[in-house]
Amino acid sequence: MKHVFYDKLDERQKDLVKFILFNVVFIATTGAVVAISYFVGNKAGTFCFFKRFFGVFCPFCGGTRCAINLLHFNFKEAFMYHPTTVIFFFYVIFAEALFILNFIFKKDYLSFLYKKYDTAILVYLAFSIIQFLIRAIYFYFDIDCPIMYTNI
Repeated sequence: MKHVFYDKLDERQKDLVKFILFNVVFIATTGAVVAISYFVGNKAGTFCFFKRFFGVFCPFCGGTRCAINLLHFNFKEAFMYHPTTVIFFFYVIFAEALFILNFIFKKDYLSFLYKKYDTAILVYLAFSIIQFLIRAIYFYFDIDCPIMYTNI
């Protein structure tokens, strides 16, 4: 399938289109999840699709509460809910700022950080699953876990 508009763009313009699309999807998805969890969760306790349907905690348990705490600048509490999300949040902020600076000044410094968002998302997913397994071991052996599962 040919994209007449996209094929006429140079590499910098294509990077800009990808950047804008990633941000629109990322912000819309994150906003929808936080809004649904916040508004529905206030009325019905906690609203976690995974927990509600499968009865167990998911690898991203605490991610929404982490995002809400990040929005309120409660970094310590956000880190306690889901450390991987905090690290990914700061990675995205850094990569976005780097892209904007490179685009404005027509440079290509550390461009691999924002040209490989798909790799970053896979790494985030992998670390979230590892974090989930570590928390599951703590939970299984009834050890106090340093990462919170409270308010669920």
